[in-house]
Amino acid sequence: PRISHFINVLLYALTCVLLFFVLSGLLRNYHIIFPLLITGLFIAHPLHTEVVNNLKCRDELLNFLGCLLSLSFYLKYAERGKTRHLFLGLLFFIIAVLSKRNALIFLMIVPLTIYYFKETNWKRIAIPFLSIFIVLIILNIVKKKCTY
Repeated sequence: PRISHFINVLLYALTCVLLFFVLSGLLRNYHIIFPLLITGLFIAHPLHTEVVNNLKCRDELLNFLGCLLSLSFYLKYAERGKTRHLFLGLLFFIIAVLSKRNALIFLMIVPLTIYYFKETNWKRIAIPFLSIFIVLIILNIVKKKCTY
C-alpha cells in the first residue's frame, strides 16, 4: 500500500502543478497570486484529499490529469493553430475518457473555455469540439461492438 499511496500523491501533485499552469495561462491579466490561491483551495479541499487517500480512486486522478492536459493542449491549439496540439489534446482526452466516463463533461468545457478566454475565430473553437465529439462516437461504436 505504501507504493500505491506514493503514486497517488505523485499523480495528485502533478495534477495540482498542471492546474496552476493552466489557470495562470487563462488568468494572465490577474496577479499570479490569484491562480495560486485557486490551486491552494483545490489542494486543501477535503474532497480532493480523499481521492489521494483511497487506493481505488486512481481512475479519478488519471481522469482529471487527462482532462487538464487535454484542455491545456486545446488552448495551445486555439492560440497557435498547430495540429500537433490538436492531436495531443485529443490523445489526452481519450486517456481521460478511458479512465473514467465523467470526462465527457469536457465536451462542453473545452469550447466554452476557448470562447471565453481566448480571442480566436470560430473554427478554432469548433474543431476541438468536433474532434472530441467524433472520438466519443467512435468510442461508443467500439464499445457496442465489443459487448456483442
